[in-house]
Amino acid sequence: MTRDWTRVDWGLQDVEIACGMGVTRQAVHQRRPEGSVAARKRRRVVPTAMARIEAMDTSGMELPRVALLAGCTERHAMKVLSGMGKAYRRRPRGNARYDWGRFPEGWRRMTDKQIAAEVGVGDPAVVTQWRNRHGYRRRGVAVEAGKERAG
Repeated sequence: MTRDWTRVDWGLQDVEIACGMGVTRQAVHQRRPEGSVAARKRRRVVPTAMARIEAMDTSGMELPRVALLAGCTERHAMKVLSGMGKAYRRRPRGNARYDWGRFPEGWRRMTDKQIAAEVGVGDPAVVTQWRNRHGYRRRGVAVEAGKERAG
């Protein structure tokens, strides 16, 4: 079965032509004339995250803010920033998001939810994880209704 490629409207996308001709997109792509609009690579009209990061002054911003303004992930923003050699403000040492210096002295008598409120953490599970990681374990102590009980 021969197809008449001379009657094709090359202004359409490859997918549309392929559906009309009963062939694959790749077959249309291979037949497309050199000078047609879709044969040239399309230029991006919308600026990329890389272009946005390149245009902004990132020296006083933290990585999450840069990623938000650029419209990309933090990982991609860090990759672009390091590739361009641009400076950005890093989080405090240890990448701490919370002020663990406000961890209460009498933490053994408090629930993780109460500690989270004092430290400024939204999720009590973060407090539990931090306690376990740094050796603040409640060995043999169970907390019930604010009373300590040996377990």
